[in-house]
Amino acid sequence: MKQKRGRDAHVHNGSNSTGGIWIPENAVLRDVKPQDEELDPKPKGRFNLDGSTSRNHTYLFICTYNVRTLRREEVLDTLLEEVESIKWHIIGLAETGRPSDLIKLTNCGHTLFTTSATSRGCNGVGFLVNKIIEGNTLDYKEVSYRIVYLRLQISKQHTLKVIQVYAPTSSHGDYKIEGLYKNVDDMMATVNSTHTILIGDLNAKIGKKKDSDEKGIGPFRVGDRNKRGQRLLEFVSSRDLIIGNTYFKKPVKRYWTLESPNAATHNLIDYIICDH
Repeated sequence: MKQKRGRDAHVHNGSNSTGGIWIPENAVLRDVKPQDEELDPKPKGRFNLDGSTSRNHTYLFICTYNVRTLRREEVLDTLLEEVESIKWHIIGLAETGRPSDLIKLTNCGHTLFTTSATSRGCNGVGFLVNKIIEGNTLDYKEVSYRIVYLRLQISKQHTLKVIQVYAPTSSHGDYKIEGLYKNVDDMMATVNSTHTILIGDLNAKIGKKKDSDEKGIGPFRVGDRNKRGQRLLEFVSSRDLIIGNTYFKKPVKRYWTLESPNAATHNLIDYIICDH
């Protein structure tokens, strides 16, 4: 199997896929794209930390992207060029292949945080954080080379925790995936925040809804379910989460993030999952 590259693959943004959008009274997941062409350097609403109130909503764009590698600086430069074409605040990164680092990129002002890759330069996760919300970032934390999170102050009273993961592929034993879910579950239980969004390459195919009583999964999906997909749904249900990708109607080509070499099979394995 090969993964589709570019904007339609792992980058989830605006009407192309699903992101968490937060409004002053409640956290609501919507498929809405602001009409302005530039991000507001002084956003109102949730990011207004001086205690003032506004009826205007601030849109927070959260994406996830399997970059395959960021070991070479020229690859990082290419990524920075690519993201100029989308609206984003936070991009979760999978398979970075970089050492653990927290740097402010001098050429653009954005912040790059990465976990340590394995000794062979494999795996690794991280975040690219837009300079616009740098002042809202509370902390970054490396849990493992597969899990990382950051916390944001999104209003005077509310915080948001974003967890980026890169799950083991089917070539790894079940104990590996169970360890990942245990680590994520422990983190969600112990790291305080008002809201939580879980994003990343879960290497799980949820396929079509098999039971009308299944929780956390919407009507818009593609492909067939596998064992890892069933495990993901069990985790989502246990935490009362929803898989945002499945709740919004889009062109079929926007549903999948994994394409077979002959382009005959398509599946969704990259997710944006949030609490209610």
